Amino acid sequence: MKENFSVNVSALADYINQVGSGEIIAKLAGSARTIGYLATQAGVNAPTDLHLMEVSGAFGDGKTCTLNDNTEFTFTDRQLVPAFVKQESVICGSDFLGKWMSYNAKFTASDNTLPFEAAMLDAFAENVGENLENWIWNGGSIGSKNYDGLVDIVEADGT
Repeated sequence: MKENFSVNVSALADYINQVGSGEIIAKLAGSARTIGYLATQAGVNAPTDLHLMEVSGAFGDGKTCTLNDNTEFTFTDRQLVPAFVKQESVICGSDFLGKWMSYNAKFTASDNTLPFEAAMLDAFAENVGENLENWIWNGGSIGSKNYDGLVDIVEADGT
């Protein structure tokens, strides 16, 4: 006697889709609290000069008709040097063999993720966020190249 067995998994999202759609990458990139307060400078993949303008002025007597030019414009450049960084994590599948195989052995399909998968990704994203937060404020070094953080930039400007 021959039995046919089929499972319809069309309702399940592909795991690879999460990376392709940017879901995981977006979560990692926004995982540092400070990122929400910073402006993004898109398209910078090599050292690039940013042209900055500072305006300083004081209030004058509004009752006079004379024009007092008390506003100053100062133009400066700051070089933005992008850092291409990566954080890698390797998980050995055999570490989860008992758990993974218990899920694979079931002949059911659902849209639930494996319980440890979400926890692992959340923990990894949190760690990446902590590292990004530290880099934003304190900078860091990769190999022999040092990158300034906000503390270094403010300290150098003296304001």
